[in-house]
Amino acid sequence: MLKTHCLDPAPRRSSATWRHFLRQQAAGIVACDFFSVDTVSLRRLYALFSIHHKSRRVFLAGVTTNPTWAWVAQCARNVTADCRDAGIDV
Repeated sequence: MLKTHCLDPAPRRSSATWRHFLRQQAAGIVACDFFSVDTVSLRRLYALFSIHHKSRRVFLAGVTTNPTWAWVAQCARNVTADCRDAGIDV
């Protein structure tokens, strides 16, 4: 289609590699996830944690037996405060 309209293809971008792009984006990425732990007394605990990709710091947001939206929202606020205390912009 480009040849029919007498257009050259876009030049290759050699300055930015995929690794360079990911390192730049890691500064602003904070990922979070749940994991569950089964205790000896056969109780299941849910833990919410976050990781800041650039610094590779892990923040344990909280542990509960019954996660709710309100609990997750409060944990997110706590992690945001912990990141600010650690000097991490989120």
